[in-house]
Amino acid sequence: MVSVRAYVRSLLKQGYSEGAIRQVLVRSGYSDRDIALAFRRSYLFVFVIAAVLVVIAVLLIFPLMFKPEVVEVKAFVSGVSGEVVGSVRFDSSSDRRVSLKANVVLIDSSGSVVVSKQFVEQFIGSVVIPVSFSAKGLSPGRYSLEVSSFFKGKRLSDSVDVVVESVGLLPDVSPVVSFVQECPSGCNDFNACTSDSCVDGGCVNVLFSPCCGNRECESSENPASCPGDCVVRPRKTYAEVVDEAKAVAVADPEEGSRMCASILVVPQLDLCFSEIAKISRNSGYCAAIRTVVVRDSCYAGLAQFSPGDCDKIFDEYVRTACYTFSANSVQLSG
Repeated sequence: MVSVRAYVRSLLKQGYSEGAIRQVLVRSGYSDRDIALAFRRSYLFVFVIAAVLVVIAVLLIFPLMFKPEVVEVKAFVSGVSGEVVGSVRFDSSSDRRVSLKANVVLIDSSGSVVVSKQFVEQFIGSVVIPVSFSAKGLSPGRYSLEVSSFFKGKRLSDSVDVVVESVGLLPDVSPVVSFVQECPSGCNDFNACTSDSCVDGGCVNVLFSPCCGNRECESSENPASCPGDCVVRPRKTYAEVVDEAKAVAVADPEEGSRMCASILVVPQLDLCFSEIAKISRNSGYCAAIRTVVVRDSCYAGLAQFSPGDCDKIFDEYVRTACYTFSANSVQLSG
């Protein structure tokens, strides 16, 4: 009987029908009982093999279907002079929007918090937030710049050492203080409905209302006083807004940038400001780009017109390539 089962199993694997196999077995002299038993056990074997393959497939595919969303944080310090200047970088493994509240503190060697800042950030992919603390009044020694946040119940944290030397400290009264530029890239977010300012080395953009230009017809507005907000028009897609902003920017880059600022989705907003910067050859619009990779590319693309912007690039390799490209452009133009 073992050989009959193996024979039936072999024919089934080759694609022969059950009827054809039964006819061969009957002509060979096997009884109906033996044939039925051979088929039953052969089908059972095939079923077990199929079940094992399904289980293996599920074990391999399931982790890919439910890949956990991971967010990582990294702290950097770029210089210590009149102020401790650094940045915080968040990287997400997801293509969805992430909203985080983070706390950045400067801690002295005794473990005491010297100064702290909090901020809320929304991003897709990755984002770099500049941070700075005034070094005025800090005693020489070793400090730690620490950042912490929470994402889906998990604590995110990182720290970097900071060394403050007496040479780097500014005296209480010094004419040099008036030349310290706390926000070198500027804080203009090109949104007419925000109040932009630089506070302790960080940009603060506060929405105010009512405001003609925020695409909301508020109680104090009407179609005559603010047609842009109160006149009902077909809603444009973000792609249409980008195309219209590019067309407007040829003659009026500032108006094109205001149109870009109305876009709420980061990838399209970044694309819009990148195109405005390219059309106007003005790297100032690159500063409004939220995603690090796109912002670096924007600065690098305009290096031939503004070589100093290579210093604003976050990625080391892109920054080096920017310096090289800028130098070659100068040589070719000379």
